[in-house]
Amino acid sequence: MCKILKNLVVLTAILFIAASLPATAQTTNTWAFDADGVWHNAANWTPGSIPNLTNSSAILWGGITANRTIRYDSNVKLGSLSISNSANYTLSGFGTLTFDNFGSGVGATLDVFGSGAPEITSLMNVLENLT
Repeated sequence: MCKILKNLVVLTAILFIAASLPATAQTTNTWAFDADGVWHNAANWTPGSIPNLTNSSAILWGGITANRTIRYDSNVKLGSLSISNSANYTLSGFGTLTFDNFGSGVGATLDVFGSGAPEITSLMNVLENLT
């Protein structure tokens, strides 16, 4: 009986801790700068925040009129990245691009559409299935 009570107390404590953790909301940001630029500059993104969290989404669609390079000199973490344009995006830098969609119930995604030929020339780390 004592072991059952002890297990019940431990389970209750675990559930209480899990319920008090903040939920990880997915944020979606779109590159809004028609020039070469720095990933970690919020002014280059709509709605003005930098996609750099587990489960966050970055969209590199349209908006550029020529080939563009986006640099990141520190690590970037994304749940999904979508790239579409007739011009080319190049993602480069000294940081690592990590795909991590932990807790979302789906794997991380990298979607490429359009006639452009995007390049990722930095290190990449995939923490979940990447589709």
